[in-house]
Amino acid sequence: MRENKYCAILNLSGVTDYLTPLTNHRPVASLPFAGRYRIIDFMLSSMSHANVESAAIFIDGSGRSIYDHVRSGKEWDFDSSIKGGLFTFSQQVWKRFEYIHQERTDDFYIDHREFLKKSEEEYVVVVGGEIIQTVDIEAILKHHKAKEADITVTYKAGNYSRLDKLEIDEQGYVISLNGNHKDVSLTEVYFLKVDLVNELLDKACATHFYENLSHVIKEFMFDYKVSAFEYTGFMEPITTIQDYFDVSMKLLELDHFNALFNGSIPIITKSQSGAPTYYSKDVVVRNAQIATNALIEGDVENSLLFRKVIVKPGSDIKNSVVMSGCTIGENAKLNYVILDKGVTVDPDVTLSGTHDNVLVIPKNTRVTLGYES
Repeated sequence: MRENKYCAILNLSGVTDYLTPLTNHRPVASLPFAGRYRIIDFMLSSMSHANVESAAIFIDGSGRSIYDHVRSGKEWDFDSSIKGGLFTFSQQVWKRFEYIHQERTDDFYIDHREFLKKSEEEYVVVVGGEIIQTVDIEAILKHHKAKEADITVTYKAGNYSRLDKLEIDEQGYVISLNGNHKDVSLTEVYFLKVDLVNELLDKACATHFYENLSHVIKEFMFDYKVSAFEYTGFMEPITTIQDYFDVSMKLLELDHFNALFNGSIPIITKSQSGAPTYYSKDVVVRNAQIATNALIEGDVENSLLFRKVIVKPGSDIKNSVVMSGCTIGENAKLNYVILDKGVTVDPDVTLSGTHDNVLVIPKNTRVTLGYES
């Protein structure tokens, strides 16, 4: 039986304009990543490792791709107790619009409150869905208690341009947000008591502040004692197409791959059965990650290929990310390209971007000779 002390809330929101067309029909958290995973898998795996039984996912849009991936949460053991589970609350953008423009007076945060009440836990960990990281929640709890903090936030040393910045005093407490200090980046993990969350939600309602819980915490956190917990593991925000491409390419380097996948927290994802990948005679594959159930009859270099990818004879793939279900026709050439799921590239087509301007082909597109993006 689990001996957990906390529940979890995931906020699957954030600016996605810089990630189109990859986020046209999915939140950032459900982006395919590293051949067989989704970005949400890394935080769900952290929760599973910490024996979290109950988690709520608040989604800006419809969340169909999230539902399809996480289902009941059984892969991460969220279905192992009567009171536990993985609960989803979608269309938060529309809900926010209604409360602001229709001046609704009922409790905007009723879903948060009901989830927290039914979880029957003392603490809650609140995370975002746009950062690839694994966190030791039990270590955060120990730090939180040792510092006698009201709120604990996690940070990573370094200036990550699209992340909020913290100023931390000599005792390890946060004294300002987005001031002049540029080398301490907030990694969007918050740890606090459930009772304090309800207090923060009361303040948000009183001031008509209708945002996700991460924003609520940041809005009012300096009314409290806030401790900073340093995160030293693999951490990469995915806020732009360039971010997604660069982080994907990092996984071709053994040190980065091991830091993410061979640490103390096993990465769990939705299981799918499939045949081993077939490589035809004389193909050249260099520095590539290729998932199962693929057919490789062309050359692949410095690239990541997902499940069920077909690479026809004479084709050449370099410096690219090819998602599941794509077909690369005979003698086609790809260089610095991201193919979303289900793309078909016709024979003899050449697609070429650059390292700093990667070409992205939207989901289920058929690319013919003369294709213009």
